[in-house]
Amino acid sequence: MSGYYDPTRGPTSGNGLPASSPYMNQPSVAGVVRTHQQPNPNAGEQPEAIRHTQQHLLSYIQHLEMQLAMKCRFIQDYLREWFWPFQTFEASRNLELVGINTDTHEVVSKDFKVQSQAELRDLRQALKEKNEECDRIRERWQAAIGELSDLKSSQQVFMVDDAEMISQWAQLHYSIKKLTTTYLYSHISLKRLTQEQAALLKSVNPMYQEFLSAKGQVHLFFQSLLWMYLTELIFLKPTMVWGSKLSAACDTLLEVRQSKFPIATLFILLLLNVVTESKNDYHSWRAHTGSIIQDARGIDRQTVRHLKNRIHSTIVQFIVEETSSNEEHKQIIHRSVEQIVDKAIEIAVIFNRSRCAYRVRGVLHRERFSPRTMEYDEECDAPQVDLMIFPGLLKYGNSRGEDYDQRLVLVKSRVCTLKQDSEDDGTDEKNGSGNGRGKDDEEESLMEL
Repeated sequence: MSGYYDPTRGPTSGNGLPASSPYMNQPSVAGVVRTHQQPNPNAGEQPEAIRHTQQHLLSYIQHLEMQLAMKCRFIQDYLREWFWPFQTFEASRNLELVGINTDTHEVVSKDFKVQSQAELRDLRQALKEKNEECDRIRERWQAAIGELSDLKSSQQVFMVDDAEMISQWAQLHYSIKKLTTTYLYSHISLKRLTQEQAALLKSVNPMYQEFLSAKGQVHLFFQSLLWMYLTELIFLKPTMVWGSKLSAACDTLLEVRQSKFPIATLFILLLLNVVTESKNDYHSWRAHTGSIIQDARGIDRQTVRHLKNRIHSTIVQFIVEETSSNEEHKQIIHRSVEQIVDKAIEIAVIFNRSRCAYRVRGVLHRERFSPRTMEYDEECDAPQVDLMIFPGLLKYGNSRGEDYDQRLVLVKSRVCTLKQDSEDDGTDEKNGSGNGRGKDDEEESLMEL
């Protein structure tokens, strides 16, 4: 605003001050030093109107200074809110100052910080679990690498998986069950039995007359008979696959290693450096010797053929004459017996070559039922066993030749009780739908340390 004329004050400037006022060039107290006023020598001679004007100007200047100070304070407070991060603070000794990079850091709320911390704890827990799982996988991997190294070693350690052994046992049971449910399911007249046949059946079970007269359980009895033959002729003496002479020699050395030989003979064998030793060394020597003989000699075909003929002649005498005389059925029975014996021989070879000690667990008549090593063919709570359908398979030690004091039940013994009133007929048994279980049931196992 341009200057104007005030009749009481004289000419004024744009801000309302007198144009000729000595205070026009004197800044206010808001930041600029005011110059000292020059004393007027004619002050005593000034009229009353001039003095009044001067007082009025001084009051107006003070008012302007106060307004300017308030505006400056407001501007400072306003700027402090925007530029507070750039202020200098006095940090305490316990305070750690961290520089903030706007490219990588961001100011967030407390709720976001709490949520992020909770998610971080969950991630750390999940990472801990994954690390533990990784450690377990690494241990198994190292164990597998160790077994692979053993296989690649100069000794060529023979190893067999537990699942494979259970499968072999199940296949043998399936072949026996198929043969008995097809050709040995009918009732047998006890009056037609010879003394030799009666003695044979009685050696299987004293209650043979009851089982041969019970519906649906005839084939179970003959399953037990076949397993008895295989156990006594093969599994209890697996070295027989190499022939009678070599088997006798091996059994003699095994007895010496286990300190089961007379003292006088032991003294002679000590000269050959054949001494007793620990279980680990004994089974290591047994498996290594078995592998060498198996690779060099193999299976004695004459012994295997003799076993097949013996088992075949044993079961044929109990098959119905019309069936056994039929040429087609005769071929089927012959092939079934060969398949059974071949599978048993294959298992016996594993017994000879493996560092694990396998044992066939049979069950006697009227033996007390043990759920750890036995199972009924169907739901039953009888305290005693009437008939063993097939024996169990136990394993001692491992493929590394260690822990022979620990037992693993690979397959439980299948047992049953005598059923007086059975509604099953021979047709169902012939079709394989009798009381026996299928092949898949044999793969159940129980570990016992």
